[in-house]
Amino acid sequence: MQTVLRAAFLKTEPPKLEGTYTSLYLGRLIDYPWLCEYLALSAYKDPRWDKKRGKPVSMDINNYVSTIILSKEVTTHFEEAFGDSGYRIRSVSVEKVLVGRFRDVPLYRGKMDRGKVPFDGQVWFRLEKR
Repeated sequence: MQTVLRAAFLKTEPPKLEGTYTSLYLGRLIDYPWLCEYLALSAYKDPRWDKKRGKPVSMDINNYVSTIILSKEVTTHFEEAFGDSGYRIRSVSVEKVLVGRFRDVPLYRGKMDRGKVPFDGQVWFRLEKR
């Protein structure tokens, strides 16, 4: 993904990015197994996540997942690919979050802890030009 983004954001000859872009649609998280695992493990360790019920303690599930995806551990990987384009990730929008057990997390090989965790959803990065 970084290679594709770097090629798009740093291209100087046609066809190149023109105008100002406000969003980047990632698609489903299951296409990024490292991100599914990060989401599942982060939620499992978070006291704001109810593992037994499989939902946040006091927040909408889409907003909850957005806060995890907006962490520097995630956004840095994408922003590095933007290079000197001047773009950065301002916010994250998430919808259609799927919740399951660790066995549902694509390519996960870690400890199969009990409980339910978020592992998939559709994700948009909201961009801004610096």
